[in-house]
Amino acid sequence: MRYRRPGPHMKRFGNHSSRPVPRPLLRRVLLVVPALALLAASCADDAEPDSTRTTRPSDTASDPDVVTSTPSSKASSHRDIAYDGEAVRNPTSGAPQSKLWFHDGSWWGVLLHQASGEFRVHWLEWATQTWHDTGTLVDERPSSRADVLWDGSHLIVASAGGGTRPRQAARVLRFSYDPAARRWTRDPDFPVTLSPAGVSEVSVVRDGAGVLWASYVQDRRVRIARSQTGDAQWGDAYVLPPGADVAAEQAAMASYGGKVGVMWANSVDDAVRFATHDDGAPDDAWQATRTEVRGFASTKNDLALQVLPGEAGKDPLVFAAAKSAPEDAATANKLGPQLLVLSLQADATWKQHVAGQIRDEHAQPLLAVDREQRLLYVFATFPAAGGSINYKVARADRIAFPVGVGTPLVAAESDAALIDHATSTRQPADRSARAVSGPSGADLQACRFFAPVRSGDVSVEVDVRLDVAAAGGAVLTSVRGDQEVANIRLGSNGRFGYASGVERPATELRAANGAWYRSTVVVHLDRKTYDWQLRDRSTGLVLQTVAGAAWVDATSTMVERVCVKSPEGPGASLLFDNLKVRR
Repeated sequence: MRYRRPGPHMKRFGNHSSRPVPRPLLRRVLLVVPALALLAASCADDAEPDSTRTTRPSDTASDPDVVTSTPSSKASSHRDIAYDGEAVRNPTSGAPQSKLWFHDGSWWGVLLHQASGEFRVHWLEWATQTWHDTGTLVDERPSSRADVLWDGSHLIVASAGGGTRPRQAARVLRFSYDPAARRWTRDPDFPVTLSPAGVSEVSVVRDGAGVLWASYVQDRRVRIARSQTGDAQWGDAYVLPPGADVAAEQAAMASYGGKVGVMWANSVDDAVRFATHDDGAPDDAWQATRTEVRGFASTKNDLALQVLPGEAGKDPLVFAAAKSAPEDAATANKLGPQLLVLSLQADATWKQHVAGQIRDEHAQPLLAVDREQRLLYVFATFPAAGGSINYKVARADRIAFPVGVGTPLVAAESDAALIDHATSTRQPADRSARAVSGPSGADLQACRFFAPVRSGDVSVEVDVRLDVAAAGGAVLTSVRGDQEVANIRLGSNGRFGYASGVERPATELRAANGAWYRSTVVVHLDRKTYDWQLRDRSTGLVLQTVAGAAWVDATSTMVERVCVKSPEGPGASLLFDNLKVRR
């Protein structure tokens, strides 16, 4: 996000109030929202789509499909990482790109290192909300912009500048992770150069066959390149065949369901175009469609793609965010749509859903998905000239967004600070947290609610890692309704245990510091019992099983939340990751 210092020159941005023209600053800062993995750069003082294709804004009070978020007077953001505003502009910009990923219990990011002017890998210390430089160099060019992809085995980074010189060329790098040292190391034979000069917002994905693909815009044409016999061997880039005669200003790319898809648009055509390529097909076997989006011909395009993976036989869902109507059109209908979320249909066209109206002044959208709850989040700068990062949420299967500007997520401490250019991760939202006891050694309990369940079975799965030995026990999984029904704990002696009625059996199994375990509890509401299984997450080996444990309190009539409790003892901590509730 950027903060802008007020200056003597003023410019009117359409129906905005007058705002200052940006002036260079010696120091700028990053704000981070780790809980939702959102970063943004900041700088501070110290007529409507076709009604047959559009879901209009709903009345929140009367539409049961609308998911509302609780407004807050102060967003959960933290000021961090100063940078030189004269040397670097908008280091987290690029709607089609992602700068963050989650691995080994931590958030990581390709962020600017102020002293060197280099982009390096950083990791987030959750307890202090501080980003730390790991020393791993990604790009020495401060004007470059990167897109990161964590594929489960390697970190892939595509990075490029926007200039016309060879030193701004697009590159692909690959990094491997050392869990013992918690460090990332660039692999041999990288980087690979993709372009002879700078490009616009290079993006990278890996398809289902393991091939890496990169897309970018150069000379107003969408260009594509892919890896050949391995990640370090690439073919020459070529103009996307269906787009050879169509100008482009920005392109976004995603991999899903055995395909790679590329979306692009320009400022002279009221449409978005989308081309798909089946995994393993020849390079020229692209199929393209055109979807009319009224208002695109008169505004700077902002595009972002996101995929909700398919589960239990369901196909993946693909979404795009796009800003359509211009905010500076004096005669525009202020109730008309501006911020759109598009959902991919079976015929490769896009259905349009209104996420914001012209009067809401949104810009620079990005998307995130919650795989477990099947929710879709749209984030956007508000207002368009910069101010805060707001969000709305909708059900991915029945998209309907509430009206209004949305709920602030990242906000500045004063009205003089203007925030924009947020970035996030391609990964679906994870349920992760670190439970750390306070200086006095007191424990802390946190709970997550879900829709009440009164019959059948409920499965609760969570990954846990003990980082620091505890003087007292921790609760790994507590399933509750009217009363507690299931309890899995870690004792002060480091042994795993559980509850069965009034009894508290302990196992012979002790937790090793730094090791990951997967704990699964299945609650049987009709029988008022539960089963428990503990696995070594790294090997999948089953370490402990318990069947038919009695409920802690059999008077409970339903279950509706899962709770965890930090260890007791100063400095003791337990990491929780990948919390999943299935009904």
